[in-house]
Amino acid sequence: MNAMLHIQREEAMRKNAVPEQFLLLLAGVHALLFTACVAAQPGPAEEPELTAYLGGAVLDIQNGDWREGAIILVRGELIEAVLEAGSTIPDEASVNDMTGHFAVPGLIDVHQHYAVGPPIDFALMIANRAIHGGVTTARDMAGDTRIIAYLARQTRLGEVAGPDIYFAALMAGPSFLEDRRMAASRVGIDRSRAPWIQGITRGTDLAQAVAMARGTGATGVKVYGNLGPDLVAAIITETHRHGLQAWLHGAVFPTTPADGAAAGADTLSHICMLAYQSQQPAPASYAYIDRPDLDEEGLMAGRYDEQMQALYAVLRKRGTIIDTTLYVYPTIERMRARLGDNGPPIYCSTDLAAYIAADAHRAGVRFATGTDAWSPTEEEWPALISELELLRDRAAMAPIEILRAATVIAAEAIGQENELGRIDPGKLANITFFSSDPLAPDANLRTVALTVKRGRQYWRSDYVHRAPEAP
Repeated sequence: MNAMLHIQREEAMRKNAVPEQFLLLLAGVHALLFTACVAAQPGPAEEPELTAYLGGAVLDIQNGDWREGAIILVRGELIEAVLEAGSTIPDEASVNDMTGHFAVPGLIDVHQHYAVGPPIDFALMIANRAIHGGVTTARDMAGDTRIIAYLARQTRLGEVAGPDIYFAALMAGPSFLEDRRMAASRVGIDRSRAPWIQGITRGTDLAQAVAMARGTGATGVKVYGNLGPDLVAAIITETHRHGLQAWLHGAVFPTTPADGAAAGADTLSHICMLAYQSQQPAPASYAYIDRPDLDEEGLMAGRYDEQMQALYAVLRKRGTIIDTTLYVYPTIERMRARLGDNGPPIYCSTDLAAYIAADAHRAGVRFATGTDAWSPTEEEWPALISELELLRDRAAMAPIEILRAATVIAAEAIGQENELGRIDPGKLANITFFSSDPLAPDANLRTVALTVKRGRQYWRSDYVHRAPEAP
């Protein structure tokens, strides 16, 4: 029997034999493919290029002093050294003479929205305008993460001109998800299946919800509206347990600003939202098109000083950073004047926002610079420059305090203080060069000459402003 099986097997092999010529061809193809694959593999890493920026003044952001004539050495994406004036520059370095310029850490906008409805070409314009206007980093505070994650990848790799983008996934009470902006940010998908925008109830598995948010690539969870203090505190705890930042709307309703800060929020957004601490009891819910009214006259007359000072004390104790967005208030006023009832509601005037900003600043509350709005389409400078000007002109902040808010404190606000915010060895080479002194009392901040992000150069002189139709 075994002999018969052996014969049958041999006969089958002969019938199914592969021609020798084909085997030789197959072997040749295999060799070619192997050679191509080997050739495609990256070789030993080359030493990153060394670049020297010399002749300018370099800001020590901590003490507010200029290091005149200091030399910044950048190797690849990182700052390698900051040398004293007159130091020897390595022969291998390519040299940029920045004499007459002022180097500050790359500016950070901690509150932008690249994808809440606008088409992709508009988002690309915003990003391009920002990087050529000195903004090296942005925090996107919720939108369509499918678009935001794409932009974050492309700008990170330098394939698209724009700041590095860190972004949030959003959580709110289910009633808030009826907001039209939330619908625009999850178009094409059932809202219950959008991990970047989740409705939270007492029955929600928070561990799973935060895990889903983290899976989108977000580095923080934004807690927006219509959640009580106990649930907000539980979200913050779970968010921190997953290694993410907890970023709260200034007032979540019925959760007050003090409630959010006491629960451990890393940041609160919108300076004028702090004013809702004056309302006792707090409004039960919040809707974008039907916001609770504020007693502006009473707030600016000091009628609620006791409540506001108590809030500031909590913010100081907890180290909570306020994402100012002072720029958004005149923006809303302009939109309302142009669009009438079709424009967004004005829940806070620019005057009140500026008053609270100045009041909170005097009380020692820490600020990070955010905008929450785009410059007008025809404008060639990013909104963050206007934010800095408003903090100086309307909130009476000193120039060095404003630059700290836009750099070292902003880096902490987005959880990236180990990489960003200073011109120090080992930090990312994110540098904004001005051609006029940004610490001067009447500084012209619209003099950015060069933005360096991760060692890549974006010269202002190369900027071509393109203005697609605004959404």
